[in-house]
Amino acid sequence: TFSLPKMLLNEIQIDCDWTVSSKEKYFELLKLLYQQFDHKIKISATIRLHQIKFSKRTGIPPVDRGMLMFYNTGDLENLQTKNSILDISTANQYLENLEDYPLKLDLALPIFGWGVLFRGGKMIKLINNLSTNNLEKDDRFIKTEKNHFQLSKSTYLDGYYLYQDDIIRTEAISCDLLEETARVLGQKQWSDTLNISFYHLDTTTIKNHPHATLEKVCNYFE
Repeated sequence: TFSLPKMLLNEIQIDCDWTVSSKEKYFELLKLLYQQFDHKIKISATIRLHQIKFSKRTGIPPVDRGMLMFYNTGDLENLQTKNSILDISTANQYLENLEDYPLKLDLALPIFGWGVLFRGGKMIKLINNLSTNNLEKDDRFIKTEKNHFQLSKSTYLDGYYLYQDDIIRTEAISCDLLEETARVLGQKQWSDTLNISFYHLDTTTIKNHPHATLEKVCNYFE
């Protein structure tokens, strides 16, 4: 059972990347939450791009509204992927049914970055907030492509022990890419009550995406 906290609470958001096989149990959980909270607060759910495109198969969660997570569009584990966080051309292929989706949608845009560590051609780890600039200034890393670095020797990095010849692919969302994404999405039909979130806000991402940029992005949806 659940109880409402003493603080004023208007909405709870549940995050789950459900599938065809797990939707029945997940949707039942959402219904139980409504019952436990006696319908006194709204419930929203995170929505992935594939759940928009294939909504007839994945189903529509029984909630008041959804939050479209507009990121993680590429194959993270493929070494040749340029940027698994966001590729607009790939993401756009999932939006054919966006305006027919029966839930009112809010929007989460990415501003995070990370390093994707490969060993022997296999992805084994993510290193958060690791940027190209971090590695370009360090002679332990040999730049082999625009955002690929190979370790010249075994060493520690951010508390992780890495091996010689490991490869790190750095991925990030530049201000230009964020604005381009907003221009594309701003042409879609959204609810008048659209909320925009940036994932995730911390001291590192704010340095790379100042307030003026985030405000400009939001203006594309006016």
